[in-house]
Amino acid sequence: MIMKTKISTGENIAERVAKYIERGLDKNKVYKELYYEYRPMKDEDMKEFIKFSERAMEQPAIRHLIIAPEKRIEEKEFHYLVMKTLREWRIESRNYGIRFLWGLHYNTEHPHAHIEIVSPYWEEMIMERTDIRKFNEILEEVFKEKMKTKKGVIEELWKELQDAEKYEVKDA
Repeated sequence: MIMKTKISTGENIAERVAKYIERGLDKNKVYKELYYEYRPMKDEDMKEFIKFSERAMEQPAIRHLIIAPEKRIEEKEFHYLVMKTLREWRIESRNYGIRFLWGLHYNTEHPHAHIEIVSPYWEEMIMERTDIRKFNEILEEVFKEKMKTKKGVIEELWKELQDAEKYEVKDA
């Protein structure tokens, strides 16, 4: 299991990262849509999500996480395990003000999940070392995999985090 995370800021950051996640869903067999919390996202959910990101600090901000299991997991199981992880983490961290939008990507050699987190309270998006350690423990428990550091995969995920920040939203 590998996890990478970072805070991203800037104009339209929530929408840009959401569109980046959405563009990678086309290779999925089952879940071809973004999820807001534990259900398929609706238009009004995206508006709320963007509004939350704009209240976090002086400029819009999000926390972007990518998780990639070592073993290849069937899409329905991966979807369930991501939902379970997010639920467990919300309960454990007591960050009830956060909202998350997420999607699975089966568009690379290493299937992974993108999770975008917003909150009107900046403090809830901060993950200190102890918070990251706790999130990783939850991942290990839910996915039944130990955290690893595979250099090539880590670099691939880091590039995805950076690409998502720079993603340009095209007008329809």
